[in-house]
Amino acid sequence: MSRRTSLLKTKNVVEKPTSTPRKINPAFSSMNNSYSPDVNYQNIEFFDEMMREERRDTLSNLYKDLLVAQIVFTHINDGLSEWREINNTTFEEHDKRLKLKRIAVDSWTAYRKYGHVLILPILVNADNVKIPFSVPFDRAMEQKPTIERIIVVDNFESSEKTITDVLNADHGKHQKYKINNKPIHPSRVIQVGRLGEQSMLEGLVSYHNTYHTRSFETTRAVKESNFLVLATSFADMQNAVEMSLGDNTSETVLFKKLVEAMETRARNLRENANNENAFIIDKDSEQMSNIAKQNIDHMTNATKDSLSIYVAAADYPRSRLLGESVSSWSDTDTSNYVQTIHGKRMMEIEDAVVSLDEFIGKVYGIKDTSFTWNPLAIEKITINKTSSPTVIDNQAVT
Repeated sequence: MSRRTSLLKTKNVVEKPTSTPRKINPAFSSMNNSYSPDVNYQNIEFFDEMMREERRDTLSNLYKDLLVAQIVFTHINDGLSEWREINNTTFEEHDKRLKLKRIAVDSWTAYRKYGHVLILPILVNADNVKIPFSVPFDRAMEQKPTIERIIVVDNFESSEKTITDVLNADHGKHQKYKINNKPIHPSRVIQVGRLGEQSMLEGLVSYHNTYHTRSFETTRAVKESNFLVLATSFADMQNAVEMSLGDNTSETVLFKKLVEAMETRARNLRENANNENAFIIDKDSEQMSNIAKQNIDHMTNATKDSLSIYVAAADYPRSRLLGESVSSWSDTDTSNYVQTIHGKRMMEIEDAVVSLDEFIGKVYGIKDTSFTWNPLAIEKITINKTSSPTVIDNQAVT
């Protein structure tokens, strides 16, 4: 029997774990409070009980999370990146000058974050003086205005009552609006959504909490198990001790030094891990290969499942957000996703784009303006893949 084998059988040098509750390493304990630097996830647990401004601040912070931002914005990018073809050359010039694509993107983003947004064209008279928003559109038109620029406002006040007269051009809008205590006449507003309407982001809070919690717990478990995986094997430690003492060292001295080395390693491991239950294990042993693995695999699978549910609730194919090339999708997957984008664009932002076009047309006396949405980028990929592509629901909008 070799010296190495006899020493390992002489005494099983394993520091037993104590019953003291496990402490979390400060290096990753802060993850319990924030997945990204400015987001306090403990607050989200009580989201439904928050007042309006607190809810708004929470949603704004949540949007700083890269996964959340991608979930909110990917539909918008896919739906508007190729923009549109306009049937009127004069109006097309206003489209470019007023950056209407940018306005549509910002408006749709704010609507998905907060459930409401106002699009406000800023009118100026012949002397280039701004016409107050409190002036009704008809009276403002008497000053032969032009549009200086267009702004998107997602933080405003409005009356609870809406205009119910179906013959009124402002039907469905709130009766009164205010921004910074300054009144805005309803006829000067293009409104997307309304105050109190649940946004897409609000609807995803509970799914985000579930995914974040499982992700954090899995990350913590992996980190804690890695402290054990990094433990030095008995064989490597014994070789190091033998080499430092030389071949003529007695087994008694060698064993004593080996025990001291392993006790030092265990003490350092405990200090580095800030974990009173830390213990040293031979990393090459069967015990090490099995420790915590089953539990971590289960947690990892649960995290993947919660992510799948999360993105499904947002109406995405999981692969769309996780880096899979769109060109690898099946025709059915592509067709379904294109239909999804067309539907969301029509339901969430198209009416606002049409209303804004009508507003601009009235200011500049342009009539009979319509446009056609350009094929989505993903549709162009489909066209390149097939010899006889099908263009889905790409009709003119008037």
